[in-house]
Amino acid sequence: MELVISGAIANFNAIKSEEFLKKLLDKVSDIELYKFNPTPGRIYNAAFDWKIIGNISAILGILGFVWEFYDKEIAPKKEKDSNSGIVIMFNNYNTTNNIWIGNDVKTKAEFEQRITPIIDSLVKEKLDEEVDSIRNSQNWKQVSKH
Repeated sequence: MELVISGAIANFNAIKSEEFLKKLLDKVSDIELYKFNPTPGRIYNAAFDWKIIGNISAILGILGFVWEFYDKEIAPKKEKDSNSGIVIMFNNYNTTNNIWIGNDVKTKAEFEQRITPIIDSLVKEKLDEEVDSIRNSQNWKQVSKH
């Protein structure tokens, strides 16, 4: 079974999305990573820079990497009252499950507590249409290891 998560680095200009994605690809295997590729001349409201398709163990590996990246690369450099962090959306047809690490989630324990019921609910869903729409989209370009 494949799951889908989307995300972006939020309100933090010291790290570019490309740097995050490169480190992610170096750390986590067995995933399909897609980067937002807007059509020139069109206006988008998209807040997410990347989408990842993977099985449950790959997604859990990604989530571990995301927390580690936030903890080592963003948290020590952000201002005290800043909401800088990483926003993750778990793609799901019934509900929107967003987590903003560094804003509404500030500790690893909170993060783990929030993701467990979300992952459990996603495992029960069939996301084939969502996966196919990403793979066949002109606005999401697959990124590979270099």
